[in-house]
Formats: sequence, C-alpha cells, structure tokens
Amino acid sequence: TFAELVQMEGLLADDNINTSGLVYLTTPTIGTTLKTIEKATNTGQFVWTDNGQGEGLVNGYKAAYTKNMPTGTALLGQFSDLLMAYWGSIDIEVDPYGDNFKKGNVSVRAMLDMDINVRRPESFCKLAVTV
Repeated sequence: TFAELVQMEGLLADDNINTSGLVYLTTPTIGTTLKTIEKATNTGQFVWTDNGQGEGLVNGYKAAYTKNMPTGTALLGQFSDLLMAYWGSIDIEVDPYGDNFKKGNVSVRAMLDMDINVRRPESFCKLAVTV
C-alpha cells in the first residue's frame, strides 16, 4: 500500500539517513501494479507516477523496476551509500574455440571484476510484497 511505502521513508529517517535522493527499486510486476493503485480511493492519484521525462516517481522520489530484483521485493535506499570497486578494466575477448566460424558467428566475452558493498546498511529498507 501507499502507507507501507511511506512508512519505509520514515524508517530510514529514524535511522538518520538523508532522505533527499532516495530511490525506490522493485520488480516489473510490482512497479506496473503500483501504476494502477490509487493513493486513496477515488482520488485519481496513483502510487507510481511519471515525472514527464519517462522517470518513475513514488511519493516524489525516483522509482525504477528491473527483473534483477528478487520476486516480491521493494527496496528504498540511499544509493550513494552503495560502494562499487572495480579491479582493473573490462576484458573483451573473441572466443577462438568452438565451431562459431563454421556458422558465421563470432562469440565475444566481456568480463569485469568488481566488488559491491554497503557503507551504511541502515541506508536501505526492504519490503516484502505480495501482488
């Protein structure tokens, strides 16, 4: 519900997280469902809106959905507290093995070594959602 999403904001604020720049991240199923749910009955105001430039908004915060999120999960977080460290550069190689040449195909492999960590775990709030 809209109230549960707003409650997530409050939980982060209670942990002294800077709430400016928070981002909602969820699955396509949840995101598209929120586009059809009204904040309150018969208001015509929906939980998930658009800022007019193709970006999603939930209660004024940016919102996005991706299939890379676990099913039934909504996340609200201060993504500036998400750290990504890259070890080296992207390695791009053409696969010299296999029968791709016979088929007229070329296989290309790209690899990037990296670590991801969270500076402050309190900067993220997860909600389990049933749609």
